[in-house]
Amino acid sequence: EYTGFSQKSKKGVDQYCFQPDLYDLSRESLKTFEPAFRDEELYEEGLEDLKDLIKQAHKLGLKVVLDLVYLHIGPNADILKEFPDFVDWDAQGNMILGEWNFPLLNYGNPGLREYLWCNMTYYIGVLSADGFRCDVGDQVPLDFWKEGIRRIRAIKPDALMINEGVDPVYLTECFDANYAFPWHEAVYAVLSGSQPAAHIRKTH
Repeated sequence: EYTGFSQKSKKGVDQYCFQPDLYDLSRESLKTFEPAFRDEELYEEGLEDLKDLIKQAHKLGLKVVLDLVYLHIGPNADILKEFPDFVDWDAQGNMILGEWNFPLLNYGNPGLREYLWCNMTYYIGVLSADGFRCDVGDQVPLDFWKEGIRRIRAIKPDALMINEGVDPVYLTECFDANYAFPWHEAVYAVLSGSQPAAHIRKTH
């Protein structure tokens, strides 16, 4: 079942990053962003599969990094039925949407923070994941990440944290790596011949 892991580990691959999958990719589903798991039984089965997958990967010397999307949430997420104040609302009673048209999580709510920290420690402590790739990490409060990292590294000291962002403060104070989009764009411009090599120095 995990032959792909074995083959890739022999070719030098030593880490996998798993990102969430959607149950239905139809246009209508993307408008409402229905949850990937439709009932509790399927959700529990999925967690057991993931736990087994991580276990098999570790046997092959591979590390598994999971995707964290903590800036925003789907408008129909089950958790919002129980905790509607986990997102921001405007004066008219509408969820406040962010850049990608999804409701923004409310980091002014201590309950939300605790819920997400528990989520992080569950994946590291119970499922034995090796770290996280953090979606748009720059737009989540830095103090949230500091506490989350403190908690997961109390469990797994070498847990890897990758920020999909560019803020150097986030990199120097808590993350292990970031996406460095300006660096990528500058190097591409130089190598493609559209900018001189000095452009890299000006960019950084």
